[in-house]
Amino acid sequence: MTREEIKALAPDSAMLERANGLNDLRNWKLVGRDETAAWGECPGSGAEPYRSLVVLATGAARCSCPVKRSPCKHTLALLLLTADDAPVKFANSEAPVWVLDWLKAVARPKPEPAAAPDASERSDAAEKNLQARMEAMEAGVRDLQIRLSDLVRQGLARISGESSEFWQETAARLVDAKLGGLARPLKALGSIPLQNDDRYEQMTEIIAGLYLFTRAFKNKDRLSPELREDLWAMAGITIKKEDLAALTAGTTGRWLVLGQKTAQEEDNLISRRVWLAGLQTGKIAVILDFAYGKAEFATVWENGRLYTGELIFYPGAYPLRAFPAPPFVREPPEFARYGGRPESSMRISSATTDLLSWRTTFQEMANDYASALGKNPWLTHLPVALIANLIFSEGNWLLTDRENKVLPVRLQRSFSRIPPARDESEDDGLWGLLSLSGGLPARIFGEWNGKTWSMIAAFVGDRALFF
Repeated sequence: MTREEIKALAPDSAMLERANGLNDLRNWKLVGRDETAAWGECPGSGAEPYRSLVVLATGAARCSCPVKRSPCKHTLALLLLTADDAPVKFANSEAPVWVLDWLKAVARPKPEPAAAPDASERSDAAEKNLQARMEAMEAGVRDLQIRLSDLVRQGLARISGESSEFWQETAARLVDAKLGGLARPLKALGSIPLQNDDRYEQMTEIIAGLYLFTRAFKNKDRLSPELREDLWAMAGITIKKEDLAALTAGTTGRWLVLGQKTAQEEDNLISRRVWLAGLQTGKIAVILDFAYGKAEFATVWENGRLYTGELIFYPGAYPLRAFPAPPFVREPPEFARYGGRPESSMRISSATTDLLSWRTTFQEMANDYASALGKNPWLTHLPVALIANLIFSEGNWLLTDRENKVLPVRLQRSFSRIPPARDESEDDGLWGLLSLSGGLPARIFGEWNGKTWSMIAAFVGDRALFF
């Protein structure tokens, strides 16, 4: 293949850029090829170099690095080095033993699918799979605890100096150990910008949360069933919706969509939190879903609209996450929209929002947060219904409570693939709220994570704004 044909194999431009960085023989410990394959050994973050192999006839690639996407930067760089039009020509050489072993594995025919096992065999297989998974998780937790201890022992300043390969490899080890849910906070630990004044505080918080997980996992048999479910959720293990629906009774009624937040996660993953409140119960629920690449979310939720149906809550010590059991029907609009951007504002009867437990002081909010963390220490977002004054002072947005205490506000606009139709500053919605409230107390719904207040919706009289 030519270099241009090889570049077209890259999964994205970032991977190709990383491969170009290795497109130099000085970056490799060994490079060779014959009529069948090309191979190489490239030093990485570990003691042993990464071994890469490409079968020339089929393009099949294999590498010992932790990156799951194929071709990785090592196999791409290897192809570029040994391309037909590469600057340096390689004469055929004798393949090392590991290359021959890998080639045998690639050429080995796939076995015929076995007959479907009966019920007893499936039960035995499930038990063995569960046991194997628990053993892998226990090994992964031990390894994570050692790595966290090493990071603290070496000092937090060392964390910023670690290479991206170090964090990728460590995260990949967690995924292999069936602890994929821990990979995201670990990657976040290595991506905190150096210019952040509170970076050491952020690092300490992430390390403490991960270390708390390792200690809780070792004592999992002593945890309550609800907290054990939170532990599994933190690890990335969730119950299938169909299984949960068969085991758990849902909550049926009318549900008001209080607002939603979307966020860009790692790579091409987009998350969305949709907050709902039950009109009969006042219970708050969050629907969490994801979209990959350019795909849209499976369900469209309209802010301020009422839905009728059953929500089934995932088990936990402080249950918030739920999913709608079909049919979950959107009711016809009862109140007309007014002004503003589409779906940013509408009229809602103030009696509808009376169902929420409105807090009037930040101390009450802090007490709720402490109580929630006492039940689920890995809680990331607490929904809060707050009555407060919005003011703008010396270039800053602030909330004040009835005790005249102050809370800084930063409007965190949801991620969108589509740019706004006009040039909008992030605080447009706050100016709209200020004009409606006139500086008087307003009902504000948002998320609190112990540090940052995120606006989701505000209610003034029968008017609602969504952020």
